[in-house]
Amino acid sequence: MRGNKLPVDHRNRGVAFAVFVIITLLLTGIGYLIFRQESEEITREKYQALASVGELKSEQIQQWRKDRLSEASRAARDQLLIATLTEFLRAPADESLRTRLGECLKEEVSDSAVSETLLLDAGSNLLVSNDNDGGVLTGATQKAV
Repeated sequence: MRGNKLPVDHRNRGVAFAVFVIITLLLTGIGYLIFRQESEEITREKYQALASVGELKSEQIQQWRKDRLSEASRAARDQLLIATLTEFLRAPADESLRTRLGECLKEEVSDSAVSETLLLDAGSNLLVSNDNDGGVLTGATQKAV
């Protein structure tokens, strides 16, 4: 039975091992190159998406600012608001003027996306709001002011 064994050819084994190593290195190298290319493509796509979002947000902020400036300009030309505000500043304790000014402020917000208008003094104290509640400012509003 010993005679049935084939002789081991060490040279063929070495060649097979070398071929295996070369194929393994080639596959590993190709895999790495594909990984790098895909990784760079994904990164590029993500940067483009972020740039698009940033551009859209920038446009939204510009439009928001344009709208607020337009509203401020309209309010600055509103003769009734200016007259009522002037009277109120001369007599801030007059409740009828406070109510009238609150009504004028209500008119200012009725046509806009703004839900609340506040009139504050230099010390950030609430004088009048469009809902005439005469309440206090919240901490977040005071911080924003």
